[in-house]
Amino acid sequence: MPRVLAFLLDWLLLAVWAGVVFGVAYLVTGGEFGGAPGFWRGEALSLGFMTLPFALYFAVLESRPGRASVGKRVVGLCVEGTRGERLGLGRALVRALIKFVPWELGHVQVNLALAGVEGAPLFVAAGLCWLGIFAYAYCLATGGPMPYDRVVGARVAPRAR
Repeated sequence: MPRVLAFLLDWLLLAVWAGVVFGVAYLVTGGEFGGAPGFWRGEALSLGFMTLPFALYFAVLESRPGRASVGKRVVGLCVEGTRGERLGLGRALVRALIKFVPWELGHVQVNLALAGVEGAPLFVAAGLCWLGIFAYAYCLATGGPMPYDRVVGARVAPRAR
């Protein structure tokens, strides 16, 4: 499935970013991270250094004339509006932010656990995260549009050569 392969290729690039972030954090702190940062600080760090940069990566590249992230470009796909038009940066950013909601809910779950929160909040975050993952997997398996594509009126299509 080209779309999954494209996303995996993009994730390899993003893993490099994560390695740089963690490497810099290690160098700055001398490897002494000081334990769990607390829920809100942990959320700010994960959102600011991981989720938002990843969303911006997709939004900026998919709103440019090439209409494709690096992974999509390699496998010959692009993101476009339902009438074939290029997405503006605003639409592409909304699309990318919605795409990463389940991932950020995973961060919420981890940060809740690290902060010592137990019970309902942890299970709600986990349930919503998995609900999003299953919804995305269902859309991929059935060939239907992804939820974020429905919201912004976009589609992933073969790139015009």
